[in-house]
Formats: sequence, structure tokens, C-alpha cells
Amino acid sequence: MILLTVLAVGLLSLSTISLRSVSRQAATDIARANARMALMLALGELQKSTGDDRRITADGAIFPSAKHPNAVGVWKS
Repeated sequence: MILLTVLAVGLLSLSTISLRSVSRQAATDIARANARMALMLALGELQKSTGDDRRITADGAIFPSAKHPNAVGVWKS
């Protein structure tokens, strides 16, 4: 009887751990999907504000003395 009780408690704890893992994975998948959608929206806005395909975009890191190396600029090609 004690062996069955220990076995039942062990299986219950194993299923609890498995359930937590699955719910954490689902939350991670949702967060990744949201991040991917935000990235796609940001790229779409950047492309819309840049203009036609004859323009070139680059960040400020191309200039050695840039005050803001992460700023993005647009140039005509």
C-alpha cells in the first residue's frame, strides 16, 4: 500500500512538472510570435517612410565620428 502511494505521488509530481513546462513553452511561443509580428510591422513602417526602391538606408555607424551610431539615414542612389 505504501509503495502504491509513493508511486502515485511520484506520478502526480511528474505530471505537474510536465504541465508547467508545457504552459511555459506556450507562453514562450506566443511571445516569439508577437516579437516577430512587431519586427514585421517595424520593417514595413521603415520601408514606407523610406520611399521607393532606389533609396539606400544605412545606420550612423558608417561614419567613424557619428554621435548616434544607431540612427538610420536615407540616401538617394
